[in-house]
Amino acid sequence: MYDLRVGPEACPDVAIEVTGAVDEAFTATWNTGPAGGPLMLHLRGDWTVEIRPGSYVKRMTPQLESLLQLLEANYEAEISVPIDHVIRRSNRPFYDMFEAIGVTYVNCYRPHGTGKVSFVMAGTGGAVDHAGTALPGWVGTWLTDPDRADNLQKLWASRARRREVFIAATLQGAPWLVMSYLTGNVTTAPDAAPVLPTPLTGVWVCPTHGNNGVYWDGKEWQVVATQPRR
Repeated sequence: MYDLRVGPEACPDVAIEVTGAVDEAFTATWNTGPAGGPLMLHLRGDWTVEIRPGSYVKRMTPQLESLLQLLEANYEAEISVPIDHVIRRSNRPFYDMFEAIGVTYVNCYRPHGTGKVSFVMAGTGGAVDHAGTALPGWVGTWLTDPDRADNLQKLWASRARRREVFIAATLQGAPWLVMSYLTGNVTTAPDAAPVLPTPLTGVWVCPTHGNNGVYWDGKEWQVVATQPRR
């Protein structure tokens, strides 16, 4: 069954399927890592540890504690170590141990602290698309992915006059250019039309964090508010 209906159940005027552009591995790691708050380990300093999607904080904790203790034993000052190709060439065993538990960067920002370890994940960034130029093309490509076939089948079976998809877009599920537009000050709608798969007649694209989104009604894009007006 699709998610929203306007009109009678037998033959609605509008049927809307709600879905999300979400990186499931990123979200799962975020929920069990950074969202869980810092850990207190047997360390001298306070640390920030960057982990990659798919990492499991509970499983990595014993090995991570030992590796950070090793770093503290060899350095007295602040420590900042990217786990990258440079450290791979200079200290392959050290690189392999961090790589195996999904750690991409460690930073001891307070050498004499309390043993607090805070987890973060790599962010995204780059050029900003103020006009939404990248959005129409991404929408068409994303909706025609086989993973969205179930969403389209529900709308096809609805027999509604208008069949639309509402996409909740996140920074980890949609490209940076698209999200730089949606999470900015959206006042201008995109110019280009999206190529929507059958049976869609419209599409909503709104960020999970932001004040405005956009709506394609089959003829033009419109800027829509995602937060109550005050």
